[in-house]
Amino acid sequence: MYLKKYNYSKVTDQQFIDWFKKAGFGNDGSVTRIPIENVNVITIMNYNILMEIDSKSNLITCKDVKTMKTVFPEHEIEIMEEIFNTQWINPKIKMPEPFVEIIGKFGSLKNISSICKCTLEVFETNIDDGHYFDNYANIIAFNDCLGWMSTNNAIL
Repeated sequence: MYLKKYNYSKVTDQQFIDWFKKAGFGNDGSVTRIPIENVNVITIMNYNILMEIDSKSNLITCKDVKTMKTVFPEHEIEIMEEIFNTQWINPKIKMPEPFVEIIGKFGSLKNISSICKCTLEVFETNIDDGHYFDNYANIIAFNDCLGWMSTNNAIL
């Protein structure tokens, strides 16, 4: 699964600094958000390292500020996964539109059991009686949805 574009508007500067720290580049850094031709480039920088993340991918580019040589971050895969996970929409905060295809993440908080295309089916009498219906005609319990995203931006 990949995303056509990342939305970093809900990612705080502190989260970017935490990823900078996790990458092994120190506790301090300044965050700059620069829009360049429909791509938002996030730069986290201190006196030694420049780390960039763009909205077309969750790939991380890191360079030594003095030599401009590539530097490889620690925990890069974990950071990329955390960046990806910021893109899920919490169904407790914003529900998907009923009967519109979405990509849903289902399971418990500790275990993700599936990620699939599905639609939310609700009953007018009580939304809590609703459920998700995947492309294989499986019914998934309403409360098992951990997150969702639009099929317009995600390719499964």
